[in-house]
Amino acid sequence: MTELFVGREEQLAELDAQWALGCAGSARLVLLTAEAGMGKSALVRAWAATLAPPAQVVIVAGEEDEQALEFALLERIMRTPVARDLDPFAAGARLLGWFGERSEAGPVALVVDDIQASDPSTARALLFALRRLDQDPIVALVATRPVPSGGPVAGLDRLCVDRGARITLGGLEATEVSALAGATGRGPLPPRAVERLRALTGGSPLHLRALLAELSTADLTDPRIELPAPRSFAMLVASSLSRLPETAQRLGRAVAVLGSDVDVASAATVAALDGDGAAAVQSLEQAGLLVAQQVTGGWSLRWAHPLVRSAILHDLGAGDRAALHRRAAGVTGGTDQLRHLAAATLGVDEVLAERLEAQAEVALAQHGLGAAAELLLAARRLSGNRDAAGTRLVKAVSILLLRGDVAAAQPFADALADLPETSESLRVRAQLAWMAGDAATARSLGQRAWDASEPHDIALRVGLASMLAQLEILAGRPKTAVAWSGRVLSTPSLSEAQRSAARTGLVLALTMTGRVDLALAQVADLPEDPAAVPLARHGELRARGFAKLIGDDIGGAVHDLLTVAALIGRDPAPERLLALAGAAEGEYRLGEWTAAIGHAEQAVSLGEDAEQMWLLVFVHFVPVLILAARGQWAQAEHHLARITEVARLIDDEASHAYRADARVHFDLCRNDPAAAVQHAQPIMQGPHAAPREPGVMRLPVNYTSALVSLGRLDEADRTLGELDARARETGRVSRLCALARVRGELAAARRDTPGARVAFEAALEMQGCADALEAGLVHLSFGRFRRRRGERRAATEQLTLGREVFERLGAVPWVERCDAELALAGMQTAKATASPLTALTPKEQLVAELVCRGRTNREVAEDLVLSVKTVGYHLGNVYTKLGVHSRTQLAAHPAMPAGRSQPI
Repeated sequence: MTELFVGREEQLAELDAQWALGCAGSARLVLLTAEAGMGKSALVRAWAATLAPPAQVVIVAGEEDEQALEFALLERIMRTPVARDLDPFAAGARLLGWFGERSEAGPVALVVDDIQASDPSTARALLFALRRLDQDPIVALVATRPVPSGGPVAGLDRLCVDRGARITLGGLEATEVSALAGATGRGPLPPRAVERLRALTGGSPLHLRALLAELSTADLTDPRIELPAPRSFAMLVASSLSRLPETAQRLGRAVAVLGSDVDVASAATVAALDGDGAAAVQSLEQAGLLVAQQVTGGWSLRWAHPLVRSAILHDLGAGDRAALHRRAAGVTGGTDQLRHLAAATLGVDEVLAERLEAQAEVALAQHGLGAAAELLLAARRLSGNRDAAGTRLVKAVSILLLRGDVAAAQPFADALADLPETSESLRVRAQLAWMAGDAATARSLGQRAWDASEPHDIALRVGLASMLAQLEILAGRPKTAVAWSGRVLSTPSLSEAQRSAARTGLVLALTMTGRVDLALAQVADLPEDPAAVPLARHGELRARGFAKLIGDDIGGAVHDLLTVAALIGRDPAPERLLALAGAAEGEYRLGEWTAAIGHAEQAVSLGEDAEQMWLLVFVHFVPVLILAARGQWAQAEHHLARITEVARLIDDEASHAYRADARVHFDLCRNDPAAAVQHAQPIMQGPHAAPREPGVMRLPVNYTSALVSLGRLDEADRTLGELDARARETGRVSRLCALARVRGELAAARRDTPGARVAFEAALEMQGCADALEAGLVHLSFGRFRRRRGERRAATEQLTLGREVFERLGAVPWVERCDAELALAGMQTAKATASPLTALTPKEQLVAELVCRGRTNREVAEDLVLSVKTVGYHLGNVYTKLGVHSRTQLAAHPAMPAGRSQPI
């Protein structure tokens, strides 16, 4: 049915408001959600038609027939070929550049209809680009049907909260139903007829139009006549089709089989028409079923609404449908021909199944993952052999998981479980369970896959062991992870890539057990300069970086990890995101908080785009550390809420431990030791040792310090003994410094003055190896002790030193505590103020940092995957907030730290 639009004034007003904001230079996203038939396509096109030059309007729609074709929709947006093997992040970066180029000529309106029917790669690339638009004259209107939670549509929904609006389209109101009746030529309807129609159809424009076309006014107004229900829409379409000439009916059924954007000549051939089909096309257009569009070389046919095609297809008998698909195979070639042949086959055809499987291999070699999976699933249906069908299913699901399309793979979980258990089928089931968030099932299935595997199947065993080692680390069992990695390395005939992957897992596992020296020995042959490490060994470099981070070589860790993270722009693998988050943690420990918050927020943005839930807890962690220490409570709580949400979904030991670590740090920054103890106890009293491993988490020290604050001194003493013994065994000086400080607090609480003095002085001696915040805490605790002893001058000295540390970091809550102690010692200080840098957003801080290192706006945009306009906007804000007018003045501003790390 041709589009017809009435009403929707409220929705149009919202779209106009968002367009005004976009034209003013604030990129906007509007997510329009509606059930099928509610008129979302009519609304988006009606709104787009109101936009006049210099507005540039691009309208595209997702097509179910193209879901398996990587970047099919993106190519139509950009009107240029996109490589099938491109990563969605890299494709998103290209789309970002396209937005920037188009917006130079005027504001851009991108209208994407039926995003839920598009290929997943385009949806992810679109989300990636939209996240990075800011001060750009762009409005994206994305329309979708309701879809299950998760995936890019869920990401778009979250993005709307801060960057646009959500519109949920319901049924038409009574006045709009009357207007629709008038627009269809029916004329005014009595109020009773309008209410009957609205109640029956729920106000669905599609169903309303079908009824208005099918029934007379007398039928609509006669209460004795029962109106057909909306679910009978297919019957109404079939009825409309049946009243057309026989040639038009045949052409309509042929187009339904062929899909969308069908050329008339091919459709006429499939319909077995004698002529060119012009008269049949005209009949279908007049009935409102098809739309003909002139294209290069002829005419193309599109459905007025996808439900029309669905209705005609479902009305076809199996034999008629098979015959049409068979004829369609004669006018198509390649993969499309095989699809039609498969659809024409109602039974088993092993020869065709083999052809489909061979074509899937071709598609796979060309990085057409979606097409390969689709072909394998079709081959599975035609398989005459149960084992062959099972093998094809396992291959297809494995490819879907490689594509990152968990939603498409999940429906096959039961079918996979019904297959005879092989090492490969168990591996795929384990991977599916892991990616779906069920780590326990993944671990069990992975173990069974290993037991079923053959020693010579090296590639499978390496992949299994790597997965199981990572699952064991996340479960808080790093010793078991060491054993898995060791099994792989003991396997003969490993390729270099396999050996590197296994060694990476072993280094990480050894690090988590506290054996940092042994971990570093595994990668002793890596060049010390991380820039000289071959790309193929970046996994080992990342592992070395984390080992250094745990082993107190913080500067070396940051150097290694930022080198790995620097390639995110062209290889945004989750491991690189973890490296970026790890580098941010190192910068936090060094006191380079400007760089740390910028890198941490970038890791958050990229991590959310990656849609791999297991890493989100880690990337949101460092922002909590810095924002809470600076007293930016609302922003810290935002990240805490996301950590909590993800930890509950993933439900593994590592996620819960990091959630508790972040929460306890937040509690102590808020000066709430009771809450800190409450949040720490489930982890501290748990069975796993990793959270208490020196260098891994702050939680044990913070928990013990909170116990002292609450007067639970015996508990604190027992915990200190355990932690101190382990820290001495592993030689973690940074942890020993923090524990010495808490030992001093405990001794002071017990009125053991000599013991407290010895402990605090020991902490001062190790202070050079302590984390930046801890260095200030040592001075604060020692100063408090000396003030209570009446040593006012010595107390003032320590408290002033602590205040200087906290002030440099911008840690306002801790500055205020120093000031309170100094006041009690008789010293007056200026009111605590935040560093000028805390007035900058994390993105502004990172832009400022890069500009101070000599980067141009375009280079910064490339580094951070932002538009040049957005970088310019952020830089302008930096100038205003810091009171500078040039890059030179910015670099000389006292608030800008030189820093040792190099931002990406």
